[in-house]
Amino acid sequence: MRLASAEAVIDVDHTALPLRNEGYLYRVAHGPFVPVRASASVKSEIIGRMHEDRLVRARARRGDWIELREDGVAGWMLTLHPEFGRLLKRCNADGSDIIHATSE
Repeated sequence: MRLASAEAVIDVDHTALPLRNEGYLYRVAHGPFVPVRASASVKSEIIGRMHEDRLVRARARRGDWIELREDGVAGWMLTLHPEFGRLLKRCNADGSDIIHATSE
């Protein structure tokens, strides 16, 4: 399930959206880093960060948010931001050849 527009990321309570199990790999596409939050909300506490070009594996997806557990950091990262654009890009399983957003 995806939101109708990126602007809705601030207004919609993503924590209420359905959780979909997922194992896709993403590359951090925004620099210098993308925050990792405690829950799927831009108002949630920032508990970590992943630097640009870092690969992260999604455990699940809720709207435009992915849940991850990397190097002891468990949290949520936004894939598309209304102001900054695409934050995370889905990759092939080996981390190569970034897949275009239309194939997500």
